[in-house]
Amino acid sequence: MVKQNQVITIEQAVELELRACPSCGSFVALTAIQWKRRQAGDKDGYWCPNGHQYGWWETDADRHRVRAEKAEVTARELKLHNDNLLLELHTKNVLIAQSKHRALAGVCHFCHRTFQNVAKHMASKHEKHQDGT
Repeated sequence: MVKQNQVITIEQAVELELRACPSCGSFVALTAIQWKRRQAGDKDGYWCPNGHQYGWWETDADRHRVRAEKAEVTARELKLHNDNLLLELHTKNVLIAQSKHRALAGVCHFCHRTFQNVAKHMASKHEKHQDGT
């Protein structure tokens, strides 16, 4: 039992972590447990001795969630872009196949008329396109 005016001395070892204030460089000391609690999800801030407030407004879980959401959006955009490229490729392949079929059937690509000898028609009527354009 403690009597009045009696002095009691208690000693306890506490491990503190020092962090510098990002604004002024003053040091703030908290226990390792306090720092980990703040980083794990406690969104309260700290004030340095000069009155600057700082802290973790975004937890590690928040950062991972945002990073995962961005990755999902990027993956969807890339898939959409890939699908559009495949559709464009398919469309061009269809047009090439149609053009080949029409050419084999004797249809002029430029005037859409049918001829027995399309090569002769091209040489006489469409000379400027003979270079392959």
